[in-house]
Amino acid sequence: MTNRLSIGIDPGKEGAVAFVDADTLALLWIGDCPTLSSGEGGKRIYDEAGMLGILRARLEYLAEGGQAMCTVEQQQAMSRSGMKQGVVSTGQTCEWYGFWRGLVMGLGIPCSIVNPRRWQAKLFRGRSMSGDTKSRSIARAATLFPGIELTPPRCRKPRDGRADAALIAYYGAMIMNGRV
Repeated sequence: MTNRLSIGIDPGKEGAVAFVDADTLALLWIGDCPTLSSGEGGKRIYDEAGMLGILRARLEYLAEGGQAMCTVEQQQAMSRSGMKQGVVSTGQTCEWYGFWRGLVMGLGIPCSIVNPRRWQAKLFRGRSMSGDTKSRSIARAATLFPGIELTPPRCRKPRDGRADAALIAYYGAMIMNGRV
């Protein structure tokens, strides 16, 4: 069982949560942010109880003197295809970003907020990687964590949210080890 745990959260609706052993830098667990059907035309909403369950299930060792740190990717309104992000979408993004932060801090886990450009610059630096940010994240996560499950069951394509969460957890482990 690990003594130091780095938790990485990509809080988007297509986001994920990852746990990395800060000492060995091994990926311990990765999963999508839990959602439920809203009953409104197939729309998905966050499952707050599921979010709490993910964290609690993996923090039992803290009672034994272990350490944990969580790194959450900073969220902000974005421009997409030259158009501004909608008000509803911006509100949801900020709401769930804040919910994850509050949940982590409420559990007494130190929380670090990281701008996407900062962790990407650190983890992509010096590597000749082509493509957009999503494909670069997928490639880098697959390199750092051979065998990582980036394509969930019943899906055809890898999820960049899973790759980002794993890389954010890795970045958090680097912080814990004094390498950032």
